[in-house]
Amino acid sequence: MNLNGAKPGTYNFDDKGVIMEKSHGSYHADFNDPLESYSFVSGSFVLTDVDTVHQIVNGTFSVTAKNSKGETLNITDGKIINGALKAGIISL
Repeated sequence: MNLNGAKPGTYNFDDKGVIMEKSHGSYHADFNDPLESYSFVSGSFVLTDVDTVHQIVNGTFSVTAKNSKGETLNITDGKIINGALKAGIISL
């Protein structure tokens, strides 16, 4: 996920998320199969905690994603717990 911000709050995803001013994300069911890559087309991420001292983030998300075959995937009740915060990158 790439969020356009680093403060607690709600960040929305849409199908124009690949534009750098927008938040965007993807889900990869199988990293060896590019057709199993899903891009977030709608939904939101609630960033609940940003700890710059310990370099961690926490949040929840609910999104709809589509792959190149047009298949839709709904992710509900997603969570990031103690994700590693790096300059411009969150590692899970």
